[in-house]
Amino acid sequence: SNSLSVKHQKISIPARQLFALAQRAVSENDAPLKSTTTKLLVDIADANTLLETPSIKEIRSKGGRCYAGSNDTTAVCKFHVTQFATQFGGNFLIAASLLKADMSADQQFRITQYADALHKKFIHPMFIEMHQQKTQFSQMANGGINVLAYAFWKNDEDLARDTLAKIFANIDRVFMDDGYIKGTSFRGVRGFWYHSYGTNSALAVIALADLWNVKTPDHIYQKVKKATELLNVGINNVDDFYARPDPDGTQYNASYDEKDSRHHLHQMAIGIAQLAKIAVGVEVNIKDDRHYKINSPSEYPSDFTIGFNPNCMTKE
Repeated sequence: SNSLSVKHQKISIPARQLFALAQRAVSENDAPLKSTTTKLLVDIADANTLLETPSIKEIRSKGGRCYAGSNDTTAVCKFHVTQFATQFGGNFLIAASLLKADMSADQQFRITQYADALHKKFIHPMFIEMHQQKTQFSQMANGGINVLAYAFWKNDEDLARDTLAKIFANIDRVFMDDGYIKGTSFRGVRGFWYHSYGTNSALAVIALADLWNVKTPDHIYQKVKKATELLNVGINNVDDFYARPDPDGTQYNASYDEKDSRHHLHQMAIGIAQLAKIAVGVEVNIKDDRHYKINSPSEYPSDFTIGFNPNCMTKE
């Protein structure tokens, strides 16, 4: 992996498959599969999987920035190391929560020990840093969905409500009134791609807030709705999307070389159309996004960037 591209074989893909196993076991009420998947979850927990990964504090102490702070696409991005370990933690906890009711007290205890360790080393520190961002919004709602996953596992409604309030404040700070996302929507030749990435996370937050019986503030809802409507602008004509000048000037963490372009919806946002309908009532014209239609099927069975498959959700 480098600053521009991330290899997903060792973390993202296994995490997606883990979610799919848990979801299938529950949806089909398959007792043997429930048992097998639960054992896998406990084995992952007992092995303290990825806990040897450097923390955000350790990464920051060593210096260095993604893109080397100067649009160097080949530069190593140390931040990705911790970010993806954190993201794995959120995905793991969501999968585990699906099977929690079928676990023994001992199995729950062992996973809780692992969950607490993930939260202490990765999930909490990452969100503390990321939710204060002023110029970007990315996967797992800048880490907020990881915290929501931990709150759900711990049955901590106060933590969930506090986290949602902080995510809403983050969205308010970085989503502009016309729907563009500061920094994210303007990341060079991948600006539209990253815009869909950030919008996907914001839509997930609105949908999850509803499940926690938390009302999304009206002005936040409107900003995210505008961001979602811009998806259709970019699908129809990406030049129209890029016509909006960057209020901050040239980004340091982007490529401006057309060979690196991604003029389509982010392929990992496999359920963005369903989320858009559920969360803000917008129909996203994915049928007109040829590259998304070609690339997104390989990203199933779950969206690693938000921790679940939105295609399994309904408005009710």
